[in-house]
Amino acid sequence: MRFEPQTPEAGVATLFIVVAISLAVVSIGILAAIQGNSSIFAGKSESQAERANFLAETGVQDALMRIARDKSYGGSYTITETDGVISVNIISDSDKTVSSTATVTWQNNTIQRVRSAIVVVASSTGKITSITWQ
Repeated sequence: MRFEPQTPEAGVATLFIVVAISLAVVSIGILAAIQGNSSIFAGKSESQAERANFLAETGVQDALMRIARDKSYGGSYTITETDGVISVNIISDSDKTVSSTATVTWQNNTIQRVRSAIVVVASSTGKITSITWQ
């Protein structure tokens, strides 16, 4: 079997094909990495939104506990958690309006969630008669 010498054009064509295939493989790898990072960020964002909802509800529950202990309780206060801050405001009218705002911050992103409830306290007994979530 005899090998014929290749022309320089054949080598250039082969080199071009190898470079093109390499670029395609690298591009696919970069796109896959970007897509994976986006999915991780979206999952973390959803997790932090759920955490903010939980903290906002925790603020309302804490206010309800304080009202149950002291029927005349009102005012504002803040609860600091490791991953967020809860601001609670209790407005005392004939009914009490409780508003809780939770702020969760991570990687320069901030998520806020607000939960509120109207609490009816019986004037004669001081018992909480109803809670309406909003």
